[in-house]
Amino acid sequence: MPHLKPAARFPLWTGIRRASLLAALLFLSSCTKNPTEPAPTDILGRLRALPGVVSVTELIPEHGYTAAFQIDFRQPVDHENLGGQAFNQRLYLHHVDDSLPVVFSTNGYGIPEDYVAELAELLQTNHLSAVHRFFEYARPYPADYSKLTIRQSAADHHRIISLFKRIYDGSWVTTGGSKSGETALFHRRFYPDDVEATVVYVAPLVFGAPDWEFVSFFDEVGTPESRTAIRTFQRRLLDNRETFVDMLGPWFHRNELSFSGYADRTFESRVVSYQWNFWQYHRVDWSTIPAPTMSDSLAFEHFAFVARLDRSSDEGYTFFEPYYYQAQAELGYPATPVAHLSDLVQYQYNTGNDPGITYNPSTVQDVHDWLLSEGSEIVYIYGSIDPWSARAVEPLGLTNALWIMHEGGDHRVRIAHLAEQQAVMDSIYAWLDLEVGVAAGSRGIFVPAWASDPERALSLWEPPPRH
Repeated sequence: MPHLKPAARFPLWTGIRRASLLAALLFLSSCTKNPTEPAPTDILGRLRALPGVVSVTELIPEHGYTAAFQIDFRQPVDHENLGGQAFNQRLYLHHVDDSLPVVFSTNGYGIPEDYVAELAELLQTNHLSAVHRFFEYARPYPADYSKLTIRQSAADHHRIISLFKRIYDGSWVTTGGSKSGETALFHRRFYPDDVEATVVYVAPLVFGAPDWEFVSFFDEVGTPESRTAIRTFQRRLLDNRETFVDMLGPWFHRNELSFSGYADRTFESRVVSYQWNFWQYHRVDWSTIPAPTMSDSLAFEHFAFVARLDRSSDEGYTFFEPYYYQAQAELGYPATPVAHLSDLVQYQYNTGNDPGITYNPSTVQDVHDWLLSEGSEIVYIYGSIDPWSARAVEPLGLTNALWIMHEGGDHRVRIAHLAEQQAVMDSIYAWLDLEVGVAAGSRGIFVPAWASDPERALSLWEPPPRH
């Protein structure tokens, strides 16, 4: 994982002024259109007329959609203080027909403009996505990290859905993978009536900073042979630390990435992460791990690919910085299995939060309890070799929810991979009150490339765990 900078990188801005009546009126007026203007009927005009919409840019529609838009949407930093600081949140809309349902991707990070979730392909319907607050294109300045919370994010999504229902008043379903799936569950807990259904992939709920439940997973996943091969390779890397550390800088340069971190520490933390990343994104078979007789250069390239070394670049760290704060403040993060390398590591792991960041597990625990007792019309999909599945949400049979653990599935598992695909879709159609297979009539409108390209989706799903 990227080297974590000192806690100063997470400035907990204080002194944000209390809202005055004038400030509140200014915010509300900025989000309200002129009521004397005639209501537009075209989709572009209707989007621009929505309260809170700052700008709408037409995009070239792909995947068979009839229209696509980039939307900047004004949100309060604190939903309990509408007169305070505000920021623009980037949304992307892929439009077919306002009479059709909407699949809303509640993303946990940033989002590319052409992303379309698998569920939108399967339902053949409209797709809306939003950049998560405090990530690029949804970042207030200055950034008061105390407002980067589960509840504030859920309120963002509630406000978006409430206003966009003025255009799309049919069925809504939220979806997301990994942290984006967590975000969908958080929204569902606090605004359960916003949508008819929720579909999440590999969405854990973590209890601890660090959470030690994850460590034992690596003693059981795979086969004894694969576990031995992985750990032997980690030891090779650390046994030849100086050789491989010297390769770090040239690798970043070749890949046009900047790096200003501590090379030795970054290398070691990535080696420690290698085991996690190997199983999370099972992109190679264990038999392809470089043998001791293979060259150091080949071993390094394999290591860089599997361990996602690009995420230790300055660019990677900057992108994921808000996540690292969230993990320490509310989301929690996994403990790192390091005992098998204890004689080789030179830095400490699993030591708790950075100074100045206090972990509060109460909201995640509340969400978990609600999901087990009241969370209905939810599909949970996990992969058995994905380390995050060690903290899968497992319904107790008290709610109308569907839970699937896909054998051999990693962090990229999709509905299309499942033997239970028909059962999943039947449930979703029933919850959305749709006739099976006719959400988009007979048009057969699109086949998003994202749905069949799991490698491309890696840019959307989360980084390796914090150490």
